[in-house]
Amino acid sequence: MGCTSGKPAQPTSASAKTTENTLLAAGAEKVSEVQADTVKLAVDSWSGEFGVDSRTNWGAWLGYLGVPEAAWEAASNAPDFHKYQVTQESFVMDHQIPAQSVHLHFKAAFDGEWHKCPYPQPTATLWKEEEHKEGSGKAGEWRNKWLEFPTKFQTEIINFAGKGNTVHMVRELRDGADFINFEVTVVDPATETVVCGPFTTVFKRISNDTPGELPEPEEAVVMPQEAADSVPLVETPEPVEPLPVDAAGETDPSKVDVQATLESATLEEEEAQVQVVAEVAVPEEAKETSPNTSAEQTSPTRKERQMCC
Repeated sequence: MGCTSGKPAQPTSASAKTTENTLLAAGAEKVSEVQADTVKLAVDSWSGEFGVDSRTNWGAWLGYLGVPEAAWEAASNAPDFHKYQVTQESFVMDHQIPAQSVHLHFKAAFDGEWHKCPYPQPTATLWKEEEHKEGSGKAGEWRNKWLEFPTKFQTEIINFAGKGNTVHMVRELRDGADFINFEVTVVDPATETVVCGPFTTVFKRISNDTPGELPEPEEAVVMPQEAADSVPLVETPEPVEPLPVDAAGETDPSKVDVQATLESATLEEEEAQVQVVAEVAVPEEAKETSPNTSAEQTSPTRKERQMCC
């Protein structure tokens, strides 16, 4: 037999038991509401603008990138701004490093798949295809995934800065989303061992400005092959109406003249209408504008930049 107390158990009143159950149910419901709000607020709290607050071991990171030691202090103190807008499926980021004239605005998915990386890649590279296992990504690619939803995610960039290694960047919200801890580690893609790092930057919230969603690209209209094959390569001329003939099979000159006159009048009328439309549609100032000048004014200017770190 199990142990029992020497005193008889005191009965619990029905009202007291009911009150206890009510409080427990209310408490559980309250906890559930708080947890749901925390998840929602945590995802939303990524939205905002963050600037560098402090760095740890950043000199070693700069040394790995090949920055001269004399420039480490200036590079460590250089402004770096991140703007985020995050959902469970993806994030939009606006990244600016004024000292390097870097300004990127992109969208990336949390799907763990390799995609083209928006950050510029150097021309010189140590990437060797045969030294990397299949499915490990290629130079110029990256992937993003949640490590702890909704507060921590990881970015992997293949052959970062042309050094042949993979860089892991882990971002985590801290202190009520007022700070982001940004940790960088360099990993050997073949062995997954740490080559150097970690190096840490703490970003502090400086505003609630967001980068905004990027517009979705227009879908290309793809013509089915059977439709494409049926499209003529040259314009097909209109069929020529046969000349009128009399009962004997001879051409009737009177009818030919009448028909030619009608066709000529119709043609002249159409040309007159085209001329009027053209004169109304084209303003005088547009006529005086040189085609070369117009092309020069509308031609986009392309600037290429390359980020070293």
